[in-house]
Amino acid sequence: MADKQPNLIKFQDFIPAKTIRFSKKSIESKDYNFKRIPITDKDGNDIYLTTHVGQFRFCELKDRDNNEGSMFKASLECNTENNDAKQFVEKLDVELGNYLVEMGVKNSVAWFGEEIDEEIMREYLKSIIYKPESYPASFGLTIYDYENKNLLLIEPDGTEIENPNLPEKLKSGYQGRLIIHLTSIIIKANKSIKIAIKIKTIGVTEHSEMTSSCSDITTYEKGSLRLGEIEKKKDKDGKLTGGKFTTGKVNGGRIVFRVKDVSIAPFMFEQQDKTDKSKYSYSANIKLDNPEILEAIVNLQNDVKDELVKNSKDYYKKKLNSKLIDSKLKPFINYSKGDKEKMKNGEEPTYSPTIRVMFGKYNNEFSAKAFDKDGKKLDTDMTDFLTLGHSEKKCDSSRKYDMDISLKHVWFGSDDTTIRWDCYRVQLASTVSKPKIRFGDNAKSEKVASSGDDSDADADSDSDAKDGADPKKEDSGADSSSEEESDED
Repeated sequence: MADKQPNLIKFQDFIPAKTIRFSKKSIESKDYNFKRIPITDKDGNDIYLTTHVGQFRFCELKDRDNNEGSMFKASLECNTENNDAKQFVEKLDVELGNYLVEMGVKNSVAWFGEEIDEEIMREYLKSIIYKPESYPASFGLTIYDYENKNLLLIEPDGTEIENPNLPEKLKSGYQGRLIIHLTSIIIKANKSIKIAIKIKTIGVTEHSEMTSSCSDITTYEKGSLRLGEIEKKKDKDGKLTGGKFTTGKVNGGRIVFRVKDVSIAPFMFEQQDKTDKSKYSYSANIKLDNPEILEAIVNLQNDVKDELVKNSKDYYKKKLNSKLIDSKLKPFINYSKGDKEKMKNGEEPTYSPTIRVMFGKYNNEFSAKAFDKDGKKLDTDMTDFLTLGHSEKKCDSSRKYDMDISLKHVWFGSDDTTIRWDCYRVQLASTVSKPKIRFGDNAKSEKVASSGDDSDADADSDSDAKDGADPKKEDSGADSSSEEESDED
């Protein structure tokens, strides 16, 4: 890609203060109430930068406002666990942002019509790197239909395509890098300043399936989880519904892990809502019979509790000690009722515990995807994949899976505090030759030893419904939508 554009700068070598020069003339846009300040390098040349190699996400073709054509939107993930991505974010978010603030203050009268100090200018700054609280940072790209004719896409084999059909040639999960053109800065009348960018080249390096940015759960380091500030649940129209929750991070990134070679307890995958019979939720209980996985999840659960104690004044409006948090927090590690009694008496549990994970379903499609042993995506419904056609839609315990799961939120109900895990990817790992329960229409009803008590699982499915509005209650309906789920496979 490096020889396709003049004056191409590797992002690692980009120094904003030494590279960018601002035009003394601005271009006014009265219709949209902003001005554009063109930028070049010190020699008057256009500025082109390469990006890091990352995964493309959220690729979709959308209509523009007022039916004025279309635009293709996507994002290039900047997972800061990758050194190149971390440096890209440092260059385009921190260093470029600091330089825009500095120059905005220096030119505030010319650009904004008044003197503005650094503190206010920093509030005006709009970064081109999106950094949500719970997910990896990303660099967004928008390509309007009229810009597509000037776009070059390079396939993994080196084939160059001008004016590419982007919905066909760039899909979520593909790996690649960009060449971006820094064209100008945009000054808006509502007091904002940001860099304007056009996409010149898309270099696809690999046609891969969408994957989660996750690590093996057994690598979790105790004490590395942090919970964020209280958030309030909003409906699809942006109105507050009254529910409260918080999300968390592990080492600065979202809490998502892969659990490997696990089986699922034979509980109901599909559960009908007890108050609204037209709605359903979907969940599976992962058996924690691997000591290393169990230890990691115990550490996660303890870290959540420690964070709740530490931030109890913010979360509960009063300082609570560990014992009081225990009275509110519903553990996400589940034991059978019999084992709970044994553990109260200091005895070892008979069966392995489980952890319950939810499966979002939106517009009649599961957000989690199924894969075979070789990692090939399967065109199959998740219910059929996990139940193998069981007439009562109970999960099949005869197979083992690799599953990507994420701690979605900690939910603060009127009585309980609950923790929700979601599943985004399920890959077949192996098949047990002699399952303890046979599935299909002739399935037996006896319990699997390591699954826990089925009644506990049923009770757990209702735990988030308290206080009226759990953020995930909306995904119990087949056609319902979520504010954050469908983009996280």
